[in-house]
Amino acid sequence: MGASGGWYRAIADTLPEHVWACKANGVGWYCNERATEYCGRPSAELLGTGWLSSLHPDDRQYVKLAWKIATA
Repeated sequence: MGASGGWYRAIADTLPEHVWACKANGVGWYCNERATEYCGRPSAELLGTGWLSSLHPDDRQYVKLAWKIATA
């Protein structure tokens, strides 16, 4: 079973840390329960680039640029 399969999710959801994963282009495809609890949003809202909405509005443009550079 691949990294997106059931065993990966089962392990990641048991960890006390925030776990999230992105594709090579920086688009999020997974976040564990701890991450969703911390952000106070369901995972569906955090996937893709939805996690940016959890940032302070003054920081979003800077983080978007830094993320774009980091994933280039």
